[in-house]
Amino acid sequence: MVTLCFALLTAWYQPKGKAAVWSETAITPELPPLDETGKTQLQLLQETIALLPTKQETPQRLRQPRWLVRISKRLEAIGEGFSNIFSNPWLKVMTFGLAFGLGLLTKQTIIFFLFMPLLWTAVSLLLKRQWGRIAQLFVGLCLSVAIAYPWYRTNWLLILTSGERATVQSAIAEGDPAVNTIAAWTYYLKEISQQVSIPLLVAGLIGLLLYSKRVFERGNRLENLNFSSREQRRKLFQNWRDRAIGF
Repeated sequence: MVTLCFALLTAWYQPKGKAAVWSETAITPELPPLDETGKTQLQLLQETIALLPTKQETPQRLRQPRWLVRISKRLEAIGEGFSNIFSNPWLKVMTFGLAFGLGLLTKQTIIFFLFMPLLWTAVSLLLKRQWGRIAQLFVGLCLSVAIAYPWYRTNWLLILTSGERATVQSAIAEGDPAVNTIAAWTYYLKEISQQVSIPLLVAGLIGLLLYSKRVFERGNRLENLNFSSREQRRKLFQNWRDRAIGF
């Protein structure tokens, strides 16, 4: 339920398309005129695009089977239809409010996982002065409260006592270290190997190191590229194409 709520909140906060923006003071920004550097970069981009293979020049290995193309088009049509239905920001935020309310009824600790994302979203919208979207978020949270309030009003004492039993008393009974000790703050670092197993932990760390190395090397290559050479741009495009085929 936490993952569903977080996904819905993200889908509402980062909309796509014209229908996703709802603001009383929405203004379309005007692009500034290009300077000499911008014109040079635009020209280089146009020349790079000109190097793309045409339909007749497309290599055989880049062509996809017809059945795969038909399936891709059908899936794309289904995705576009779902996106059009779910493009209304009010529908997104109301769906989030419904899911968050049901999550509160399922387990009250969901608030610990979504408190910081909600706070970050609200503060960022306030700083951007997007009052319309703030109103949307407020209405969605009101829906969550309306769903969960009747149960919480009746069982508030049970919630408080069960939380205390599940945290403080259970920790004392199991012999867990106190929260103000170093052993408590390093507990999960000691237990992570047993929780995920040594092979998965090592594989994850190796993958993280390889990814960091790849990002670092890619940044160095881009800094050393000479875009003034047509041959260099051709090699760069071929490198991107080979990576796409390999992926």
